[in-house]
Amino acid sequence: MKKRLYGALPQQDITRLIQNGFVTGVQVGSESIQPASLDLTLTDRVYELDGVALPARNEHMRHFREALGARETSFDKPLEVGKAYLALLAEGFHLPDSIYGYVNPKSSTGRVDVHARLLSDECESFDSVRTGYRGPVWVHIVPKSFRTKLQPGMCLNQMRFFSGDTRFTQTDLEAEHAANPLVWDMKMGYPVQLDRVSAPNRNGTVVLHADLSSDVVGWRAKKTKEILDLSQRNIDPTVFWVTARPENGKLLLKKGQFWILSTKEGVVVPPWLSAEVVAMDERFMEGRTHYAGFFDPGWGWRPDSPMGDTATMEVRTSEDVYLRDGQLFVAFRFERMTNVPDVLYGAGSNYAGQLGAKLAKFFAPFPAGA
Repeated sequence: MKKRLYGALPQQDITRLIQNGFVTGVQVGSESIQPASLDLTLTDRVYELDGVALPARNEHMRHFREALGARETSFDKPLEVGKAYLALLAEGFHLPDSIYGYVNPKSSTGRVDVHARLLSDECESFDSVRTGYRGPVWVHIVPKSFRTKLQPGMCLNQMRFFSGDTRFTQTDLEAEHAANPLVWDMKMGYPVQLDRVSAPNRNGTVVLHADLSSDVVGWRAKKTKEILDLSQRNIDPTVFWVTARPENGKLLLKKGQFWILSTKEGVVVPPWLSAEVVAMDERFMEGRTHYAGFFDPGWGWRPDSPMGDTATMEVRTSEDVYLRDGQLFVAFRFERMTNVPDVLYGAGSNYAGQLGAKLAKFFAPFPAGA
């Protein structure tokens, strides 16, 4: 692939940003540098807030903390459900005027229902770092289902870097899908016709369907006082989750409940593309179906077996909703990379090869029959 002038930056270009001092607080060669993003790490500086908030235009974070009465706390204590926290991240930025950043929670963060959104100086929105930004960044954390134990050095979100907007138009989507099928029917083993998964307004967005065709289709978060320690692995999933079992091809999603479910279709992200999960049109779903939302280049990419991998979604509705098998429930948009990353998402990655819903990496497999 010839290098593009505009698009999302791959791993090797992120490394060059670090080498040239545009990103500080991370070493060249760090495992934080992913195929098309940079994992952002917590420091030990954390505050408790009384609610979710955003800085005003031209307001620096130090004034923001003072204005909200932020109270210093510690990661020695678990973060409580529904409480808002503000933590300084280890990375700092001195970006060129041609580069901007956008942040998504990591998949493992979204799958345990921890909302982690970036804040930066003088920015009125979450998860954005403007071109030429100079300064530190913070993460706004709200555990929504479980009392959660964190540690300095953990990564809750990831930053992607861009030199321009190259999200697909409908024409782009049609051309790419014709040349390299992006969405596959997992049961039949052939590409899905694009008109079956194109957004109704034909804006370049792909829409996928819920898979409720099995006995167990995912999990629902329990109400529990137990502490979820994200430094641990092989945690007993039955402490925090119950299996999602549809009746006659439908689930009743009660208002405010948190679910882990899967798409019917498999998604392929070729090495020259990445993809972002976007908000579902409220005409199709009252609620949210993602709290993470980024597919690396190479997701589901296997030239010898190209059906892709299903997408695991984090679902919460704002009213009682019946979700039915085959109902539209998630949307995403492809975007071009400036170049193919040196390393692709794949073997050894946490969720590579997933088929159906998959819990976060912290949990042991769900026991059979549970």
